[in-house]
Amino acid sequence: MMASRIGRQFSRASGTLGTVSHSEKSPKLNFKPRVAIVGAGVSGLTVAVALAETYGKHLEFTIFAEKFSPDTTSDRAGGIFIPGVGNYDSDDFARDMRTWAPPTYHYFDHLCKSPGGSECGVFRTPLYEFRSKSIYRPPSWLREELYPDYRELSQNEAMGMGLPFQGFESIATFTTFLVRGTVYLPWLMKIFQERGGLITKRKIESFTELSTYDIIINCTGLGARELACDGSMEPARGQIVVVKATTPPQVNGIYHYKNLNLGKFVYIIPFKDIILLGGTIEPGEWSTVPDPDVAKEIYEKCVDLEPALKGSEVVGGWACLRPGRETVRLEIEDQGEGSPTVIHNYGHGGYGFILSWGCAMETLKLLQQCLDKKGFVTKPQSKL
Repeated sequence: MMASRIGRQFSRASGTLGTVSHSEKSPKLNFKPRVAIVGAGVSGLTVAVALAETYGKHLEFTIFAEKFSPDTTSDRAGGIFIPGVGNYDSDDFARDMRTWAPPTYHYFDHLCKSPGGSECGVFRTPLYEFRSKSIYRPPSWLREELYPDYRELSQNEAMGMGLPFQGFESIATFTTFLVRGTVYLPWLMKIFQERGGLITKRKIESFTELSTYDIIINCTGLGARELACDGSMEPARGQIVVVKATTPPQVNGIYHYKNLNLGKFVYIIPFKDIILLGGTIEPGEWSTVPDPDVAKEIYEKCVDLEPALKGSEVVGGWACLRPGRETVRLEIEDQGEGSPTVIHNYGHGGYGFILSWGCAMETLKLLQQCLDKKGFVTKPQSKL
């Protein structure tokens, strides 16, 4: 029941998917289109839920993936909704964020306001962004649309709140969303299966393996390097240290400092039972084995930023590979007459959660174009 309420609320909030057209050319009235979603990270599952909520029983949809939660890269992501720390001098980055981040913001916003919303693993939390002169500041549109309570703290105000200020030009604060992947991904999967979605645990090595499907949606992240023969996909390795949270908590919000010009990237992400300490950005590194020396450095950097963490018990850690690409690939690729049409949705880098619902809505628009071209008549529901 909650999933239906969320779908209706998101529809009103975003308005990104209007009335779906029906093909008038050679309509296939007696056939139910078959759609395969490849990949079960946040991008794949978000697309799957959007598709299931929109089309319901009028499509047959199956997720194929080698790994499901809790073993995906998305399960191990920090999960901070913070699109404002990238390079807004890049036209592609600015376009992607302005187009696809707001729909996700609105979805998470309504999710948190809904009865029972806490069960999905999305939470509101204050974020403190430590700034130096060379860090990119979020543009005005982003502060106005997504961070309505954004403000910069004076040194006296920051110190009065117990925040470390020395060494920084300023500290900005705003309320944002924090997503716990190991809760949110199973929640999405539950909705998908309740809507009749099927899952198959299997690595797809070629689109030809799915030749009985009409449309394939490729959400394989870094796996697209091989599956889609996309050599532009490169890993950006990240490592996290996990410490035990105490009572009272060591920190009361997310701490974030990113200055790639100085080679510094520090974040402290508190959950109720654990705190994630990070992090690293290592382009081109493929190893998923945590490096003890890097873990020690991460721990020390976070303690330097917030001394209250000193002595915290380390209870785990991991290294994972962000699916790096210069730009997101979100487009249709025609495989030829008689073959499934492929819709690509991958290359989100470290912004998978942030772009997830915006890219899912765009994917559904492309899906409808494919259905129309193939002559299918669909009767989508109006939940998204």
